[in-house]
Amino acid sequence: MFGFNLFKKKFAFRYIKVPIKEIVYCPVPRLSKDVCGSPMSGNWDISINNISIFDHTKIKMCLDHWINGKSWEDTGIIDLHLYHVREYGKSSHGCAYDDFKKRYESLDRLREKIKNNYNEDFLLGKNRNDTNYFHDGILFHVSKRSKVLNNLPNKLLYEELKLLYPNFVKRSSEKELIFDNWKKKDIYPFFGGSGCHRLAIALSLGLNYVPASLGIWHTDLDKSVINSLIDKVS
Repeated sequence: MFGFNLFKKKFAFRYIKVPIKEIVYCPVPRLSKDVCGSPMSGNWDISINNISIFDHTKIKMCLDHWINGKSWEDTGIIDLHLYHVREYGKSSHGCAYDDFKKRYESLDRLREKIKNNYNEDFLLGKNRNDTNYFHDGILFHVSKRSKVLNNLPNKLLYEELKLLYPNFVKRSSEKELIFDNWKKKDIYPFFGGSGCHRLAIALSLGLNYVPASLGIWHTDLDKSVINSLIDKVS
């Protein structure tokens, strides 16, 4: 299904601004982070496994908390982590109820900071200043919009969100140019799974774009197009 065509020189800086007006969750390819920033051929971008962002379990639970006002306990997300501990011996960010409770309370504080004063740095991973490789950012793969167009949802992301969560209020923004630019360049973003909590924060606040790390990009896209998306930060 997949074919690799890795360039000899990989992108050292892969920080991109991704418009989230139209995105789909792409659970494949699940690859090593060392492969991120590399081109890949195949049909992973039109896979039947690609689903709506709102079918991602943790994103749904986070939106239930931040939009519908459910407690973290009532969303089921803490129980989900505890289940992973019982079944697999571990879960991300801890192994006990108090660990997960603290984790999600810290996400509440992070969301408040972003809500009161949006700053890209809040949504970037901790490694931004530690290394040139942004493995901890919100992960996005990219492909050619015209290729995947027939497989895309009929509704724009925030239209769908409003239908699912009537309490949602979209914040105004002047960042629509990023979406228009991607559309003009025939690019479509796929959420790669990593950074789901931060993406849920962005969705709950109605942000138009997020800073992200570049995952796989389809070989149908020219390297120069990908290069034009990358923010050269140090």
